[in-house]
Amino acid sequence: MEPGTIVARKLCKLISSPDSEMDREPQHAGKAGAGSQIYDLLQGKIDQGHIILYNGAPQNPLSIAIIIAMGLIENSKLILATITSSIQQDTIHGPKINNTNRESIKGFPKGSNSYGDGALILGNKKGSHLIIKVGQRTKSTSASAAMSSENYISGKDLMLKMKVRDGKYYGLYKLICNEDILFGAYQKIKSKPGNMTPGTDGQTLDEISKNKIGKIAEELSNETFQFKPSERIWIPKANGKMRPLGIPSPMDKIVQKAMCLLLELIYEPEFSKFSHGFRPNRGCHTAMSQLSKWSGTQWAIEGDIKGFFDNVNHKLLATLIQKKIGDQQFIDLYWKLVKAGYVEEGVKKDSLLGVSQGGILSPILSNIYLHEFDLFVENLISKYHSNAKDITKRNPKYDKVTRRVQYLRDKFPQIKERNVETNEEISKLIKLRRTITSRLPNGIRLRYVRYADDWVAGLYAPYDLVVEIRDKIESYLSDELKLELSQDKTKITNLLKDKGQFLGFYFQIHKPKESQFTLMRKGGHIRKSKISHNRM
Repeated sequence: MEPGTIVARKLCKLISSPDSEMDREPQHAGKAGAGSQIYDLLQGKIDQGHIILYNGAPQNPLSIAIIIAMGLIENSKLILATITSSIQQDTIHGPKINNTNRESIKGFPKGSNSYGDGALILGNKKGSHLIIKVGQRTKSTSASAAMSSENYISGKDLMLKMKVRDGKYYGLYKLICNEDILFGAYQKIKSKPGNMTPGTDGQTLDEISKNKIGKIAEELSNETFQFKPSERIWIPKANGKMRPLGIPSPMDKIVQKAMCLLLELIYEPEFSKFSHGFRPNRGCHTAMSQLSKWSGTQWAIEGDIKGFFDNVNHKLLATLIQKKIGDQQFIDLYWKLVKAGYVEEGVKKDSLLGVSQGGILSPILSNIYLHEFDLFVENLISKYHSNAKDITKRNPKYDKVTRRVQYLRDKFPQIKERNVETNEEISKLIKLRRTITSRLPNGIRLRYVRYADDWVAGLYAPYDLVVEIRDKIESYLSDELKLELSQDKTKITNLLKDKGQFLGFYFQIHKPKESQFTLMRKGGHIRKSKISHNRM
């Protein structure tokens, strides 16, 4: 007997039973009523061991039963409510309404709600929803997509399953071959619209199934899995130039995400506090927050690495990964990824250098690569940065003039007691003092922040030392990481005279001549005092 027949017969029996509440007057679909009653009546009484295709999408028998029940109720048109223009507009653009008495579905269903390929969306136990058609899809519409990734992926469990020997991690490849982990990786990326873009194979993450994921797991297990070439397109940059963007195959994205999850567990605790790009709970705003605390900074080295993503050395990156990972199968999978190449205008090309911008694994790989740069700058900070709280000292020349002015004022407290010569001397001394800095450098400050391949170093130091540090950074990038600083974007800026730029923000220290003055009473005398201009 067909599953649909089983459902229909059980449904007719339930509807015709004496205690059935189906004959009550149906409520409006926007209110708690028929949908809730149907759900309560059928819950636990329908065999859900089957999957039935409805409008091309898999549904469980309970959902099908509710559809049939709604159609059988008299005046069912009240349940299949007409969507007014105001409701329709709210459905498309408005926020989700969290109200048990008036509930409607906005956008795509989540959680326990059914997913359908343009099919009707049904209510849940709280109350019936407005029955609407699903519009343009921006993520996978598989029935299994409603499952939570947390049911499949737990960072704590993954760490326990990895083995550690001599400071290196093993067993990563075996975890990637696990279907549950691959499905959990899929759950992590399925809701992002960009992942519905077809790759070179023309496939998308739409209508993913356990069979497809099982096939990937099988290919990984017997080591026959191969990454497909990425589809390379060019997108415009703000400066008018073009940036290459790689679009991997959707099935490759699942494997990349599984690799990324494991690498993040290993490397996140190791990464520098100065690194903010492509990291959990970090971003542009945390980077700028760190920079905003650089009070007393005079110089800024604004750095930009020329074509970073296109010039990552594959062999060097593999060496860096092998410092923490001893799983050779995982390393082999890495080589399959970076050697997959790309397709541009229908022509297959090899990737000799670089990681694809647009690849799911590229951000974590770039941070692993530039982590060495972070460590190098941290060593420079340890060498040059002064630990003293105050890195300036009083200027003896400034204090000498101040003592003379104070002596004359104390000798003649009343202005009328002073002769013309004394007033002229005080006036000249005050003008002279304004040309002398009150404090002299007595230490060095070196600070640093990085977001992806953009970085900036802030210094309070002699200019010669600033140039020396810039040159050391340039040499390290060239000699150790095989990278080149962009000459037109890397520059030294005097923040007392000009503005620096980082991540689309301007930053500066106010010029001394722009500082504000205030009047202060001290020892019975009113003095004009300059407000500090050292804040970033």
